[in-house]
Amino acid sequence: MLNEILQREDVKNIIDNIKNNEKYYEKISTDSDMYYKDDISLYLFYEALFKYYIIFDDYKYLGEYVYDVDLLYRKIETIEDMRFGISQLIVKFTMKYLGFEPESYEENRKEILGYVFGKYITNGYLIHGFSSTYSDKIISNGFNKNNYFNYYDEFIKLNDIFKKYNKDNFIDKNFLNREIFFSDDFVKTCLYSINSPMYYCNLLTNNEVIKDKQVNYYKDNYDKCLKSFNKVMDILEFNREDRTFALDLVNKEWDLLHKKDKRIALLLVKRELFDLEEIKLEDIINSDLDINEAVDRILTDRYKDISYDKDIDYNDLKVLLLDIIDRDKVIVSEKEIEEKVKKEVKKDIEMKEFNDTYGMISPLLLIGSLLISAGVIMSIIRVLGG
Repeated sequence: MLNEILQREDVKNIIDNIKNNEKYYEKISTDSDMYYKDDISLYLFYEALFKYYIIFDDYKYLGEYVYDVDLLYRKIETIEDMRFGISQLIVKFTMKYLGFEPESYEENRKEILGYVFGKYITNGYLIHGFSSTYSDKIISNGFNKNNYFNYYDEFIKLNDIFKKYNKDNFIDKNFLNREIFFSDDFVKTCLYSINSPMYYCNLLTNNEVIKDKQVNYYKDNYDKCLKSFNKVMDILEFNREDRTFALDLVNKEWDLLHKKDKRIALLLVKRELFDLEEIKLEDIINSDLDINEAVDRILTDRYKDISYDKDIDYNDLKVLLLDIIDRDKVIVSEKEIEEKVKKEVKKDIEMKEFNDTYGMISPLLLIGSLLISAGVIMSIIRVLGG
């Protein structure tokens, strides 16, 4: 159902606005982990749709919900307030879904909180972000780490090479360990998916030698990633043989991860499969929190790294694939192109009238007109070619 939701015109219009409109994508966050703030706005929208899907699994109020989420993007400036606003919408539509009268929050408090808790916690999911290159196999066969091609043996050898240069466990991963990690933070698992696998991302961009270059990996800029990794080998004074092995492995891993276009890939697994600390509904019901704060408490993330080392049958999981934003491309909608063309036609008409009235146009005016028209044409070409 969620994939169908993403095909709705109203949903696609908001996604288009998040990609193009600063009012939608420029959100502030107090969370230092919320880097790449422009893209976080898109992941937050995906999270809002995910929460609706998990809690209601019904189209009845979806159009109204999407409309209200759109209003939040227009009015609210921070990620944290956006998330609380979404929790308020969940309260609003839970009331409608359960047939309660508006404003009868407190008298129906137990039923509202019990419903949201049952859907989102008792029968909800934890999420693992992974490289989309493996998505087809996981969808078809379930999750079994032994079934997927990787270069782990060679990365173990590379770690041994780093030891020669006095860098123990330079690649921060136990390649013999089967465990993967789950979270209930939808937005951050999106970030993790784009940066996955993290050991490879950190090897190229954020390690003991070079720091805080992850944006190059996130933006898929291999030239800059490779430049950073070469700097590591220069500083550690790798010999020619070790350098050749390392570069060959880094190139092979990059090719493996880019066998298909990059997308956000999320593995959803029922919470009941995990040994989690019990969350007590009664404590939330009996708290002093108002209904919006109480629902927000239910929907807030609690788990950052929940380890799991068992195989997962394909019947016990869902795979969600979501588009990313490529801000290196010029994104211009057809409507914007049409408006620009109309403006240029109007300018041409006005200049013709000016010419008819006053004679020859000045060279500077003519050059300016040509430059503006060329800019529009180039924008159209970049969009159609992009």
